[in-house]
Amino acid sequence: MNELSKYEPNLEALARLADTIGGTGWFGLKSQAEGICKILWGREAGLGPIASLRGIDVIQGAPAPSASLINSLICAHDHYAIHVLQSTDTRAIILWFKGRRLSEASPYEAEGPERTEDDQTPVSELVRQAKPGEGLKPGVNYVGWEAYDVGRAERAGFLGKQNYRKHLQEMLFWRALTAGERLYAPNLFNGIKAYTPCELGDESPPDPVPDPVQVKHVRGRPAPSEPITVIEADLDQPSSPRKEWLF
Repeated sequence: MNELSKYEPNLEALARLADTIGGTGWFGLKSQAEGICKILWGREAGLGPIASLRGIDVIQGAPAPSASLINSLICAHDHYAIHVLQSTDTRAIILWFKGRRLSEASPYEAEGPERTEDDQTPVSELVRQAKPGEGLKPGVNYVGWEAYDVGRAERAGFLGKQNYRKHLQEMLFWRALTAGERLYAPNLFNGIKAYTPCELGDESPPDPVPDPVQVKHVRGRPAPSEPITVIEADLDQPSSPRKEWLF
């Protein structure tokens, strides 16, 4: 059985699911096919249908996961972790780690290096001073850093774009994050080459830079205090004819 054949029995159910969700008008889908492809694309990364439709855009004909979705996947991943060393309107520096059970907490035994506002010291020196390989939890390794600054953005011709004029700190941070993801976590999307909407030219306002406390809370996934009841739709029942798309 090849990979495609695994999806063939589910295409009808996926079509009904895309129709149902798309009919709400919440996700701005242009067609049933777009909804199905987003759901399947997200499935490759372990995402559910709603997360896929909410977090994946289509920019210039290419699927583009949002930067906040990439950050969430990193924070929830068992083998990857990040630590933000700097995030200003001049540059962003992100430290990367690999290990085990990293979705449950910080890679550090304590708080780890503090964020710095020093924009003058070279990145390599700041990283050296931070000593990112010290104080790590057993089984966790520091693997490297990624930085993105205004000089790099200027050379790429980005500074004239509206998002960079209005949200420079956020744009530098998300660029550093996505560049690091491709370098240090290439299998985050199971080998799919992923670019964020802003990297493909989208001018929508970027997500804010996550606060260190928020990132730590995202990592923790405490068990619910009460059992969760899951109600599944009966996809074997025929769906009502779809009169129109509400997109």
